Amino acid sequence: MGAGAWRQVEGPALATAGKPRCRQQGQAHADYNFGVLQHDGIVMTDSEFLDRADALLLQIEQACDRITESTALDLDAQRVGGMVTIVFPDRSQIVVNQQKPLHEIWLAARAGGFHFKFQDGQWLDTKGEGEFYAMLAKLASEQAGGASLRFAPQA
Repeated sequence: MGAGAWRQVEGPALATAGKPRCRQQGQAHADYNFGVLQHDGIVMTDSEFLDRADALLLQIEQACDRITESTALDLDAQRVGGMVTIVFPDRSQIVVNQQKPLHEIWLAARAGGFHFKFQDGQWLDTKGEGEFYAMLAKLASEQAGGASLRFAPQA
């Protein structure tokens, strides 16, 4: 497994982490914790991932509303479950969706597909392409014909 990779964490190592535990049949003395991924020693539960991912999707929806209200550009953000589709006036789309089993956010745009993991307090591209909101702004601006769009959370 390479540096910076997430791995499924199971077994007695999490017995003292204060996380919910379940017993696997035939393993009466071992505690197991499923639905937890570890990245460089940082443990993130499915619930923590979903909280962060839902906040990101909500931020995208709010940014699209803000852009539509404050510019001549009409962006339509459609959310279905763990996915937001941004529809541009030319009917092109950017799709952002949660990948719960991997604890990733995937972004698909005209320019290609990108995967992001939460680390160091931000969503970073798994191939070193940068931070999620900066990448979304760049890709959306390109699809909007060069308009300068901003998706980062408002202070």
